[in-house]
Amino acid sequence: RELRRPNGETIPIRRALLEQLICTSYLARVIMRGQSEVLDLGRRTRLFTAPQRRAILERDGPLCAVPGCTNPADVIHHDHRWQDNGGTDLDNGIPACDTHHDDFHEHRATIARNPDGTYTYTILHPRTRAS
Repeated sequence: RELRRPNGETIPIRRALLEQLICTSYLARVIMRGQSEVLDLGRRTRLFTAPQRRAILERDGPLCAVPGCTNPADVIHHDHRWQDNGGTDLDNGIPACDTHHDDFHEHRATIARNPDGTYTYTILHPRTRAS
């Protein structure tokens, strides 16, 4: 049990202090591209960053991921919802237009990324004229 400083020096640490640091600290996994672009934030922040958005749109294209939709992607939607412990990372981001994004949050439809990179869109409750 030791701490390692950026210069490589190690400092012994008592187990009780280590447990206290773990309990009271905020630890986060951050994956970077190069030295400046953060691409994977886990649960550190809810909103996708500009570099994440660019990476997701590069992967999936500039349009909404709903098959057949030709609207531009207005937002990046969390596949596994943030409020259900979903992370803000590339594997969890899906480009969506405002209309379909509203459908996801109004529980009218779902979307899921398939292993081959395509998406499956499922209508749960069709829109009514008032919707």
